[in-house]
Amino acid sequence: MNPFSLAVAQGVSGVPVFSGATFRIVMWFVFTLAGLVYTMIYANKVKRNPEYSVSKEANEYFKKRQ
Repeated sequence: MNPFSLAVAQGVSGVPVFSGATFRIVMWFVFTLAGLVYTMIYANKVKRNPEYSVSKEANEYFKKRQ
């Protein structure tokens, strides 16, 4: 996704520079939105019931050490 390394790689391979940039930008937004939605759903789930947290044991360990 780095535009500079992508431009160099496309130039070296003979592909027109920044071809497919629109698709990559759209997919970046789609995957970023999907990650954001997943994170918000998970955070709300853990907020309601901390037992669902994947780091429950670590959290309890550090809370005890304070």
